[in-house]
Amino acid sequence: MLTFTLAAIVLVVIPGPDMALITRSALTGGRRAGLLATLGGVLGLTVHGAAASAGLSALLLASATAFTVMKAVGAVYLVWMGVQTLRTAARTRREAAPAADEPERAAVPPLTALRRGSCPTPSTPRSRCSS
Repeated sequence: MLTFTLAAIVLVVIPGPDMALITRSALTGGRRAGLLATLGGVLGLTVHGAAASAGLSALLLASATAFTVMKAVGAVYLVWMGVQTLRTAARTRREAAPAADEPERAAVPPLTALRRGSCPTPSTPRSRCSS
């Protein structure tokens, strides 16, 4: 158990997609968005850990159908996130540009920051892709 705990700690502290996401959220939305993205990542890891301890990982290994359904749901969710990102980018582009001497931070709603932090974690392994 000690070896697993040490390995998990090493994997958690290595900078990766989570750190990039948190940094992006903090830079674009401020301290609150960064903290909420961090909280979202922690909640996502908690869901992933709880699912693994409840046997979801074993079920997915044993059942090809359950694994296929989980992949399809994950793919649909990723497409939905992509469409939302494109819509937000288009809406932002239509808005007036800020003055060159005034840096402007995009308002990131709290639930969006939380969702961005937690979305990739529950459905993918620890070496997950970035969002």
